[in-house]
Amino acid sequence: MKPSRLQDHLNKMHPDKKDRDMTYFLEIKKKIENQPTISKLFSSASKQDDDGLRASYNISLLIAKTGKPHTIGEDLILPAVKEVITTVLHKPATDIIRKIPLSNNSVQRRIDEMAENIEESLCNYLQTCQFSIQLDESTLPTNEALLLSYVRFIKDEKICQEMLFATNLETDTKGETIFDTLQKFFDEKEIPFNNILSVATDGAPAMTGRHKGFIACLKNKVPDVLAVHCVIHRQHLVAKNLSERLHTSLQYVIRAVNKIRSNSLNDRLFSQLCIANDEDFNRLLLHTEVRWLSKGTCLTRFYNLFESVIEFLGNKDTELRDNLIASKNDIAYLADLYKLFNDVNLQLQGEDLNLIKTKNSIAAFVSKLLLYKRNIGRREFHTFPCLSAVSFKHDDLLVYCQHLENLYNDFKERFEDILNMDIPDWVLDPFSNVNTAGPSQLEEELIELTTNEELKIKFKNGYQEFWLQKSISQLYPRLWSIVQRFLPAFPSSYLAERRFSAVATLAPETAPRVVISPSPNKDPSRTKRRAANTEEPVAKRRQFQQEQNSARTRSTKYMKVPLQQESKPERQRKRLLKQKRKMRTPEPMPQEYANRKQESKESNLTT
Repeated sequence: MKPSRLQDHLNKMHPDKKDRDMTYFLEIKKKIENQPTISKLFSSASKQDDDGLRASYNISLLIAKTGKPHTIGEDLILPAVKEVITTVLHKPATDIIRKIPLSNNSVQRRIDEMAENIEESLCNYLQTCQFSIQLDESTLPTNEALLLSYVRFIKDEKICQEMLFATNLETDTKGETIFDTLQKFFDEKEIPFNNILSVATDGAPAMTGRHKGFIACLKNKVPDVLAVHCVIHRQHLVAKNLSERLHTSLQYVIRAVNKIRSNSLNDRLFSQLCIANDEDFNRLLLHTEVRWLSKGTCLTRFYNLFESVIEFLGNKDTELRDNLIASKNDIAYLADLYKLFNDVNLQLQGEDLNLIKTKNSIAAFVSKLLLYKRNIGRREFHTFPCLSAVSFKHDDLLVYCQHLENLYNDFKERFEDILNMDIPDWVLDPFSNVNTAGPSQLEEELIELTTNEELKIKFKNGYQEFWLQKSISQLYPRLWSIVQRFLPAFPSSYLAERRFSAVATLAPETAPRVVISPSPNKDPSRTKRRAANTEEPVAKRRQFQQEQNSARTRSTKYMKVPLQQESKPERQRKRLLKQKRKMRTPEPMPQEYANRKQESKESNLTT
């Protein structure tokens, strides 16, 4: 339209607005553009639905990481969100809660989708890179054999580790069965066996058997694979090496702990005694053989409460009390020693441990054992504070020195491969050990590496971050082929053992059944606890059995003879009588009764 006509229209139809400035009309235009339309309404609604779906996935991930039952979404999280919105923000929460699906099946579906996506990405990456693997199997409280596998690999100049699979072993737990399960998974995901650099397992015969163990089967496929026996399991086996005298003293401690803790009345009375004696603790700790740190913590707590234990056992078990008093020196020595074992055990745990750090920790402790022996021989007890507080004899010190020497020999024998592992000096410091590379080809690459100023900058952050640079594996392949055997390798089965503990807490005998996916692709942190399938708990079965017993008691209440089961001859006699009754022909009816029956029929017909 022409400007003159627009001006004429404004003067005639809108005379009250003809004197307005341009900003007024621009504001009107902006209001018209911001008015809601059908397309905008649909786009905003879809955006809110997408946000609710994203929140559902994020909350499902948190539920999986914490290992909580899937019903916690509806039972706790959504009510908590509603309470926060209504109480703090003072807004209606119904519309928001409706857009966040967190039902039991929805959470399960979200976790499965995320697990499948992670598994697909992981397996695709493992097809083209080298990695280390960790395997371990355990039997759950529900008598199901669970096999866990973790992998460690290098990605984006960092060492990453992920769970590869968790699957049930349907029949036995032999080494061949474990290898067949791994081979089936590798064939399904198209992962080549040649990509495996090292494998870490525990010391079970099914894993380390010479002929039919898992390691033997794997070495038939990958001859150059590095097999590592879990260092934590080995340290735990060395800690069991006790002389007869020390073992007897340890059994006295276990007997005393069991006597107090196994009886609820004794436990409460002992707690009150500790409070009256102003002790730092009021309960003893149970000793669990399969727990790595259990023996050390149990002995330390027992020695701290030793006087209260002796006082408590004064009238209950005088023989055990006398044995404990006679073994007080041994208990103090064991408490100090197992505390040192626990410190080493904690050093060997963790996710960022490699073979180099493991060798340093083991070698240091083995050398310290000889130092401990010399210190005790010189009556220097700064590393044995409990032993220094008791009065001891010279014979006691001889026993302890001999025990430390036996531990030293046992450590050297069990950790021979770790202690004798040859780690070149240039791995830890390539810029100070140029001439120690060995062959001339390695020395040439090492000289080129040390003169590369671009790579030298990252050495300030440590040798591991230096060697994980992507350009090193491309420019110096011979050096990298040696280094990669030390960095990505698993020194222990710590990850699998920790996950077994998490699964065991999720699957107690009286709790709802924990379902492990039959396909080896689910992390136990994504384990499904189906709250809907709880119709057969142990409590209901016991209640049903009690009702049956009470009904049987009521039915026999007024019988003089107790209810007894019939003998086999009696049952056979009754069976024969029943068969005879069936085979017997009926006797003929007397004539007078037959005539009367006939007359009654005729009278009925006449009527």
